[in-house]
Amino acid sequence: MHIDSLAPSSLNRFTLPQEEGRHGATFSLPLADLQGHWTPRYAWPQFFLPWNLTVEASAQSDYPVLVFVNTQGICRGLVGLSQLKRESRLVAKMNQEKGTYDITVETLPSAEPVELVVDCRPIPWMEALNQWRNGLTGSRPMVPQEAWHPVFCTWYAVHGAVEEQWVEENARLGADLGMGTLIVDDGWCYDEAKRVSPDTIGDWYEHVGDWELSSRKFPDFSRHVERIHHMGMKYLLWVAPFLVGRKSRHFREMPQSLLPGEFHEGYRLLNPASPQADVMLQRMGRLLRQTPIDGLKVDFLDQIEPSWENPTSDHVLSFVERLHQTILQERPQALVEFRQSYATPGMLPYATQFRAGDVPFDFLANFRNMSLIRLAIGEGTPVHADPVYWAPGESLTNISRHLVASLLGVPMLSMDLTKLSSQEREIMAFWLEFYRQNLTTYQRGRWSLRPLGSQAGYALLTAQDAPSLAILQEPALLPELLDQMQKGDFLLNLSGSPLPISGGEILFRPEPGMGQGGVPAGGAARL
Repeated sequence: MHIDSLAPSSLNRFTLPQEEGRHGATFSLPLADLQGHWTPRYAWPQFFLPWNLTVEASAQSDYPVLVFVNTQGICRGLVGLSQLKRESRLVAKMNQEKGTYDITVETLPSAEPVELVVDCRPIPWMEALNQWRNGLTGSRPMVPQEAWHPVFCTWYAVHGAVEEQWVEENARLGADLGMGTLIVDDGWCYDEAKRVSPDTIGDWYEHVGDWELSSRKFPDFSRHVERIHHMGMKYLLWVAPFLVGRKSRHFREMPQSLLPGEFHEGYRLLNPASPQADVMLQRMGRLLRQTPIDGLKVDFLDQIEPSWENPTSDHVLSFVERLHQTILQERPQALVEFRQSYATPGMLPYATQFRAGDVPFDFLANFRNMSLIRLAIGEGTPVHADPVYWAPGESLTNISRHLVASLLGVPMLSMDLTKLSSQEREIMAFWLEFYRQNLTTYQRGRWSLRPLGSQAGYALLTAQDAPSLAILQEPALLPELLDQMQKGDFLLNLSGSPLPISGGEILFRPEPGMGQGGVPAGGAARL
């Protein structure tokens, strides 16, 4: 299908016919007043114009949208497809003779009509993206209240050396600080106690694939979980159903169930189209049935990458749907965490919370990644921070900035709580209490994100009949932000500089005496 012309400054919609085994269309966008582009892989627009630009999407990776912008952040053309379940491809090629991007969109056949949206209205690009996303058909899960509770995750703090006593000691301290969920990450399903390092990562996942508890690390798992429950915390276990390690029983007994390929970090990938794939689903169900856990952290669903030449999306999505059914059959109120790389509109029905990608030590990347998830899934579903984790000897100011960054969503932490100083505990306690006091605002509010270059300048959360909450990363945007805020609103300083305000109340200083006359770095104020 060729589209000869688009209505300028208008929202264009087309139903794509099926031709030669796919739905597709070609058309051109003028390059006038067009200086940047955005795809689901970017947190913010990239202000350069590549000669060739491609977006490939599938059920388990990204989503089919491409946005062109000018330097003021005004949309100069959003291109989006409604097909989220099968492979799609959007290709833009610069036509230097005509001064256009010549664009081809195509997707594999679908039982449902495939709609192409080309939004040429001169509106802010994030508004255009939000409207496109909100116009997609699809369901959102019923989100349990517990999905909004702060989380303690074992991963960075102890890696694969996790064991029962350590978990309970840290869970008790986490519960005292107000955390409501415990995630026991990788390490529970094999006896070896190990930490991630350049020397160990090469065969890290060689034991996974059978998903059976290590009785050496957890000698009485059911009673252990009950003790965690008595602390007031929900209990999740990490699983990666597509990963099969070379030392697993599954690999020895069912090598034919795996995709072709070499071992990577000790594992190969399950073939979701294999008849033996149901064995893995049965193990997930058995884990929930035989233990009193409350849900699963489901990792690495993106490892089976989309391919236009050898489509995999149908099989991956079928596996995810059956996994979802298996979980709900055993735990109708289960908590299910998905990771950022498959935090997409198409995956919304299958998880209760979506977590930012792995960024140990890097709170600015955590803030950016959470922003990216918000652009993908919108409001109403909890966005979880990657576990806050700082290096030994980190300054109190930067520790506080770690916590501030995590408050773009649900805070998650992964420090050994038994080894923290009293000052570190005080910082954690303040910000976790701040989050709990403003929980209703998080649940019913709406975030406005202001990009600046390749980063988030600030994020503003507003809800009716509740104080607004702003997180500022770029001090130069303070006057603009204050113009949008009112008396009683909260200002959180993610930047490394004090923020001068007048008439406000400083609520928190990471270090005593700092930031006199303004909001200190890592601090908070009420206007």
